[in-house]
Amino acid sequence: MTLDDISTTTTVEPRRPSAASQRLGRLSGLFLGAFLGTFAFNAANVALPDIQNTFQTSPAMLELIVASYGGSFAALLILFGRLGDRVGRRRLFAIGMSVFVIASLAAAFAPGIGWLIAARALQGCAAALATPQVLATIQATTAGVVRLRAVSIFAAAGGLGAAVGQVASGAAVSADLFGLGWRSIFLLCAVLAASCALLSLLVPATRSTAPAALDFVGVAGLAGGILAIVLPLSLGPTLGWPVWCLALLPIGPVLLFLLWKHQARLERRGITPLIPPSLFRLRPLRLGLSMAALFFGGYGGFLFVFAIAAESSLHVSPLVTGLALVPFAVVFAVFSVFLGPINRLLGSRTMFVGVSAQIVSLVGMVVIISLDWTPGTLIVLQAPLVLMGFAQALMFGPLVANVLREVPDDAAGLSGGLFSTVQQLALALGVVIIGAVFTVTRDGLGSGTSFALCIAIDAFAAIVFLVLALRLRVRRNADASVD
Repeated sequence: MTLDDISTTTTVEPRRPSAASQRLGRLSGLFLGAFLGTFAFNAANVALPDIQNTFQTSPAMLELIVASYGGSFAALLILFGRLGDRVGRRRLFAIGMSVFVIASLAAAFAPGIGWLIAARALQGCAAALATPQVLATIQATTAGVVRLRAVSIFAAAGGLGAAVGQVASGAAVSADLFGLGWRSIFLLCAVLAASCALLSLLVPATRSTAPAALDFVGVAGLAGGILAIVLPLSLGPTLGWPVWCLALLPIGPVLLFLLWKHQARLERRGITPLIPPSLFRLRPLRLGLSMAALFFGGYGGFLFVFAIAAESSLHVSPLVTGLALVPFAVVFAVFSVFLGPINRLLGSRTMFVGVSAQIVSLVGMVVIISLDWTPGTLIVLQAPLVLMGFAQALMFGPLVANVLREVPDDAAGLSGGLFSTVQQLALALGVVIIGAVFTVTRDGLGSGTSFALCIAIDAFAAIVFLVLALRLRVRRNADASVD
């Protein structure tokens, strides 16, 4: 699936640029919501060392600050995507952003690490309410070139959120205005969420004409399975794998297996389950979601370890850490905006050019860090980081388009929920797994070598992404020949 496919399958497309711009303008609150999601994630990453100093907490608790957000986010996305189909996507987006305001204020004034982790989990729940409504509304209200532009702006908003999150967090910690330090970041999150809630008044009101019943047993199974995996993986490495971690870890896969059997049983009875197993007979959807898991897992792990490695071993300020990642994020945002012309030039090769550039950039980082790991290395790393921003822009757009294509428009909430669930779960697991590799190997190998090892894991994930992309292309060509 390439973005060209979308532009040639339009059924309703505004002929006048002014009409298209007006339609996209009404979605501005949704785009700001996408900005807020990556802003909150990246801002928390950069602030982690300062949070550790404030509460004198362990690395495991730092990972939970990230994982609690991603875990609760992932566990509830599909439920709230389906709920948006039923009660209205605009309504749920506004409610989600309102709850995000409350959660952000709770995080800003957290008196202890437990309170902060709980507030981050509530932020994740609020984001789960709002996020699936973004892609679902784009799918339900746009087509053709307008949808292509909307997906490109959605991707660009995420890239800008990452850039601004890094810099704003670093600047806030360094400036320490009014003695707030990292707390001011969550106050800014509250302001952004309130703005999203107000702008939601412009968003077209949509819902499914035939919404599926809500499957609360499925929700419980999905949430329990995700938490039973994320929690022990977050705490196990730094706690020395206590018995409760080892006992809890296998429960997650068992719950997910039972969930799958439950979903299949409902579908056989003619009841639409939370996650219809029949959807996963669509090989392009399976491949697209697997590629999304690899993409976001590597992304989340890289940003987490980059912040920890730079600030703890190079002793640079949070502001410097944030500024070091700005070119990467800005390039990602810029090329996401101009993905349409790039895709017209490269056609079906767009994703392959992107993932090839991703592999080159990651291998280049491994070489650079292996040769020298000093504050000056952050300057040398700018070349591969810029290349990685370009690469990920070319990977992300076609990836979103693939998942949107495979889910019917009348179940748009499911497409937004499926993609965002994989995205958030992969981000959380990327932080947990790659962060654990860095934590476990840092003392023996040194921070530089350990960081290079983590990037090498990302490079391997990119190679697997490339293999899956090739299989997806073969499948698309086979389907086209049959048609």
